[in-house]
Amino acid sequence: IANQGNSRSQTARVSLYIDGLLMVVNDIPAIDAGSSISSAFKWTAVQGTHKIKVTADSTNRVTESDETNNSKEVGISTLTPDLVITDIGWLMVNPLADDKVDITITVKNQGTGSAAASRLKYTVDNTPTVWENINALTVDGTAAVSFSLYLKAGSHTITATIDPSDKISELDENNNNIIVTFNTIMPDITVKSISITPAAPIPADNVTATVKIENRGRGTIQNVKVAFSVDGSVVDTAEIKTIEMGAIVSQDFNWKAQAGQHEFSVYADADKLIVESDETNNVKSRTITVEKPAVSIPRTPNISAAPKNERGFLEDNWWMLLIGAAVLGGGAFFMMIKSMKKG
Repeated sequence: IANQGNSRSQTARVSLYIDGLLMVVNDIPAIDAGSSISSAFKWTAVQGTHKIKVTADSTNRVTESDETNNSKEVGISTLTPDLVITDIGWLMVNPLADDKVDITITVKNQGTGSAAASRLKYTVDNTPTVWENINALTVDGTAAVSFSLYLKAGSHTITATIDPSDKISELDENNNNIIVTFNTIMPDITVKSISITPAAPIPADNVTATVKIENRGRGTIQNVKVAFSVDGSVVDTAEIKTIEMGAIVSQDFNWKAQAGQHEFSVYADADKLIVESDETNNVKSRTITVEKPAVSIPRTPNISAAPKNERGFLEDNWWMLLIGAAVLGGGAFFMMIKSMKKG
């Protein structure tokens, strides 16, 4: 509340009206010229749209230079739901085998209050309109309606409306409808497998990861970027020029093995530039373990003294090692007797 006059005001009263009804009256102190103060009101909100009016000097105690500018009114909506259709998703699980399309319509309450149970209607192309019941939704609550249809190859349109009869009072009554067009003649890239050579690498080995990419959709794909990552970091990329419908192509990536456990991941359509019938199957991962080779420890020979018997040290079976040395012509001569038997 501002005093835009040229002299100090007297004390006054400020009144709050909700939908034309007086709810609260506050006393305010005198206000210097050119100054302003704040006055707070409390009101227990009721769901719906309301008009809030505030009148300064509601008892006309203060003599003013302008008596026509003491009130202000605004409209607000409180605890009011706002139902919207956030997404219409479609998926062909195996477009090469059949025409089945799985469709999901997602409804959300993005308002400030809970929404009572409502109705959803949708139409696919020129098929009859279908009505579905939607349970009550809390603030930010969602509900999904899923169904499957067999659709001919080509373009299709889905039209959906939440609360078409306007039975629920909402913050925005103009955002309940959505129209989505999609085409079932589309490619579908999937990472089919990742194979490793050698199968059991050791540190410093040159490892080759062979990736098989399949086009499970109904259209040819061109310029497919494929990214190869190790432990979450991209180490190499490649571009596949063309993948025909139903075709499987291979792409090799190389990596210098390091000790430990590692996760290999492959991302097909890494730039996400290709529109597909299924965008959820473009990534595949596998884990490998690189172990250090076992260290061979040489065995220490067990040399024990030759057994003595009562007949003498050199008697009987063998165990005797004699090393003799003789100097012959400036060199050394070594002789080894491995065994010695009597007689």
